[in-house]
Amino acid sequence: MSTKLLVYFLLLSVLHACSQTIEYEEEYEDVTVNQRLAPKTQETDATQILNNLLKEYDKKLRPDIGSK
Repeated sequence: MSTKLLVYFLLLSVLHACSQTIEYEEEYEDVTVNQRLAPKTQETDATQILNNLLKEYDKKLRPDIGSK
């Protein structure tokens, strides 16, 4: 009787472990894998925007900002 109970318990624990791994794998199916770095043009655009903002900056307020 105890052998059957042990086998039954072992079978249930294995099935439970298998079902958890399946659920874990399904959680990440909708994640995009093809992630790219931002193109270089966006970086240069941001630099140009900041440079244009600082071009007319009043250097009397903070002399260390806006100078190259």
